[in-house]
Amino acid sequence: MMGRIGGSYCWERFWFPELPYTDEVEELMPWETMAWSAPRYSRGQVDAAGEILIHPPPLFALPKPASKNIRCVSIDELNAIDVINNWRASHNWPLYAIRKTLQSRAKRITPEAVIAQRIKRLTSIRKKLQANEYRHLKLSKIQDIGGCRAVMPTVAQALALRQFYDEWGIQSEFVRADDYIANPKPDGYRSVHLIYKYRSESELYSVFNNHRIEIQIRSQLQHAWATALETVETFTGMELRRKAGTMLIRPIEYLVKWRRFFVLVASAIAFREGQPTIPGAPENEHVMLEEVRGLGEELHVVQTLMTWTHAVNALDAFANFKAEMEEEIEKKEKKSTPPEPYWFLLQLDPKEGSSTIKAFRKEDNLRAFDEYVNAEQPLRDAPSTQVVLVSVDSIAELKSAYPNYFADTTAFVAAFTNVRDHNNARIDPPKIGTFHIPLIGDAPKDSKNDNPENRNERS
Repeated sequence: MMGRIGGSYCWERFWFPELPYTDEVEELMPWETMAWSAPRYSRGQVDAAGEILIHPPPLFALPKPASKNIRCVSIDELNAIDVINNWRASHNWPLYAIRKTLQSRAKRITPEAVIAQRIKRLTSIRKKLQANEYRHLKLSKIQDIGGCRAVMPTVAQALALRQFYDEWGIQSEFVRADDYIANPKPDGYRSVHLIYKYRSESELYSVFNNHRIEIQIRSQLQHAWATALETVETFTGMELRRKAGTMLIRPIEYLVKWRRFFVLVASAIAFREGQPTIPGAPENEHVMLEEVRGLGEELHVVQTLMTWTHAVNALDAFANFKAEMEEEIEKKEKKSTPPEPYWFLLQLDPKEGSSTIKAFRKEDNLRAFDEYVNAEQPLRDAPSTQVVLVSVDSIAELKSAYPNYFADTTAFVAAFTNVRDHNNARIDPPKIGTFHIPLIGDAPKDSKNDNPENRNERS
């Protein structure tokens, strides 16, 4: 399929011109043209691909793979993955548009808000379809293929941002709100989810209509809790958020205790934030604190989490030093300052205790997604290894927005120790320092006016 828009041709992808002003956003996009993947398949084909993803056709008389992390797949499954990858990529534009409005509104409340976005991982899509198969969930109906998040310093600011959306809305069609701050999940998860269907009256952008995008709004403490839980899941192989969680080595009691620990800490944080506590947690604060202290000691929570953090940081320190040296040489040769990256490909290997990062310019979004897809291919049978493509506005915000990919649980440890020691002072996560990542690709001619805001589409 070849599309022609704005005088430019692009095979299977569309080139979108710079967008004019809207009252919702206040700055220009920095590039004259940018490529966005358009959906190439019907929703029926997407749903059929989702069925193949969770029920791949059987294979017969095929040679044994050379690596245990590589498996043979059928042509039907490869075609299904191609359909799914296009479906995922086609969410990038609606996600970008809705995310820019989220950023504009969050920053009006506080400049300390951290905004980020991501496209759902293929392994996460498979797990969600499998977990909800009894409900006949279709791939085209998954609400968070594209997701963006605002992490606000306090719960009051998080609720103020939610109220902003309640009162003003956006152009996209509101589907529903899931308020897990007012009604926490039984596992302790707390956040506000707003689901929208992208809407545009423009013929140019209507190809993306009805793509669902999820907005998450949470406080720093809620974010610290959620990312710590994800880190424990990654490094232990436990599934703490599923009723039928699995264990790799330790007995099931270990899984139960970790689940209970996170429920209690979530409830203690909710109590400090003046919000509803978790169902099943003790209502008496003294009883709750005694139980969480006991589990914290039994599970060696602080020592375990900090060990993972130090292990990953030690390996990353050498990689970052090497990258900085290489970039210094490149800068001297080119005599130019590299631009600030925008897209980040993160990969975490808990078995090796390492994380790797690739960074891309804003206009390299297609290249970034292609590398994302390529990085996922050999990992289909290595569930402990995680890879995700994300975007934030600065390198300084990357580690703050996605600490679990750096095994950085320092914010959660600070919150837990305050709870454990019955410190009634305000719980403030430590600030994350800046760090440097080499950029993939050449520097643009001019990056001074780098203000990527959507001007025509009020998401």
